[in-house]
Amino acid sequence: MRVALGTVLFFISTLYFSVSSFALEIKESPSSKPDSPLIMIEISIDKSRQLKYLQIYNNSNNLIDLSEYTLRHLDSSGEIIEQSNIIKSGYLEPDYFLLLAGEDIFDENNDLVLGLNMSTEVLNGDRFELKENSDQFNKNIVEIIDFEIDSRYSRYKSRAGNYTANTSFKILKNQDEDLYSDGVYQPKFLETSLINEILSNPNTCPPNKIQNRCADYIKLYNNQTYAIDLSGFRLRYGDPLSKSSASNTVSLDGLEIEPNEFININKSDVDSYINISSVGGYIWIEDKYGLVNYSNNIIDFPSSTSKPGLSWGKFDDGWGWSEPSPLADNIRHIEKIKSSAPVEVIPKVCLSNQFLNPQTNRCKKVETLLQSKRCLENQFLNAITNRCNKIKVQIQSKKCLVGYFLNPNTNRCKKLAIEKTAKNCQNGQFLNPETNRCKKIQTKLATKTCLANQFLNSETGRCKKIATLKTAKVTTPCKDGQYRSLETNRCRKIQKPKETKVCKENWELNPETNRCRKIRQSAGDMGEYKPSMKSEKEDNSMAILVFSGVGVVAVFMVIAQNREKLIRMIKGL
Repeated sequence: MRVALGTVLFFISTLYFSVSSFALEIKESPSSKPDSPLIMIEISIDKSRQLKYLQIYNNSNNLIDLSEYTLRHLDSSGEIIEQSNIIKSGYLEPDYFLLLAGEDIFDENNDLVLGLNMSTEVLNGDRFELKENSDQFNKNIVEIIDFEIDSRYSRYKSRAGNYTANTSFKILKNQDEDLYSDGVYQPKFLETSLINEILSNPNTCPPNKIQNRCADYIKLYNNQTYAIDLSGFRLRYGDPLSKSSASNTVSLDGLEIEPNEFININKSDVDSYINISSVGGYIWIEDKYGLVNYSNNIIDFPSSTSKPGLSWGKFDDGWGWSEPSPLADNIRHIEKIKSSAPVEVIPKVCLSNQFLNPQTNRCKKVETLLQSKRCLENQFLNAITNRCNKIKVQIQSKKCLVGYFLNPNTNRCKKLAIEKTAKNCQNGQFLNPETNRCKKIQTKLATKTCLANQFLNSETGRCKKIATLKTAKVTTPCKDGQYRSLETNRCRKIQKPKETKVCKENWELNPETNRCRKIRQSAGDMGEYKPSMKSEKEDNSMAILVFSGVGVVAVFMVIAQNREKLIRMIKGL
């Protein structure tokens, strides 16, 4: 006991005198970067120990540029064995999956699956990293620890039901579970100019006469011979430098414009009327994420503050002011020539034998009544001018043909406006009472019937192709120990019951993994603890040694602090 105490005291004194020789070790603080929004969620290693496939997932609400990510294969020491860019150009949409497949299962005809450029053997302890090139996110990592060959491993979801970068990988209980891939997003191509008319300063209408021309609108027109699907596009108006929002953006998803058809856009995505600036600006069409602006659909329209009630329309010879026509051909506005200001007329002074004609402001001679004139039967004598004027006879009402009516103001026959005969529309269409045209009925998304190799997305109501491994031919027989799945037409290994292992002493069998593991002993199995009994004399001896050691340490400390003074004193002696 005394030897141990002396060793402790020696260690304390040594630590004091040598503390000045130790440098302060500064460690890098934990990373404050967020987790990568692009994560790996499923992986499989084939029989040749190469990467069979890798499934990645966009775990964010934003579009991800896949060209900014690199897939790396590292060994257990962290050295890079192989690395490759995922794709040169393309994006992954929010909450979408993408499958990266190896040579054995990659199908060039399946545009939902990308090929893998990884061919190095994968060993136990290796790991795969998904790294963002600008290094603004933490790397997403998968460690290959005791993975079974040709089996599927999936990242488990969190308790909230979401995939996160921190959840671990475990073998899938259902190895036949469907494998999904949504493919890479690329902006669509739009070659046709669709914007046809813009009304930014409409007239104010009374509440009982609200019409399309009483609110701001943008009219689209398809001048092609084929229908155009507008899904994947959006309509923008206002400042091009501003971000897209509900106040300046209208989604065109779900719309289809037929040949020679007009579509009136006057409400936003939140079902409120759009508000286009009357001082002028830009209106344009872009893809639904704003990656591409289509030059043939960018319109610079002028201010309409001095043109209330007029629209800016497209004509064969260019754009110009138009009378609003929300669902019809544009009508060019013709400016009326304003008359000059009226000139004040000074009445003339006529002679005694003349009178002033108020209509012409001319003097006319007064004819004396030498004798009364005799007028014809259809005339009368004007007492002032002594002239015969024709008696205006009331016009007899004309008799109009069938289908015509008599205009009392002009006494002319005009054709009756006959109501258009209602068209007979096909199944799945309805008749628009305003245009007398048949339009497609928007059916519920849930009523679609998908093909055998597709599934219905409950959120979008669209059929999506199930990304599967290469389909085996029906004529190819399965090997021994395999069976053919009726759903996927693939040969699958018959799961044989695993043999129960016999574990050695102090080891137990894990029923989940069929492996032996060491039995952990509890604290109660470590033997009985027997406290040692010390005499009062031994305690006193211990106290003396402790105080002696502390005194020695204190002496050494004083000597160390005053070392130079002691040296000078010794030299002076």
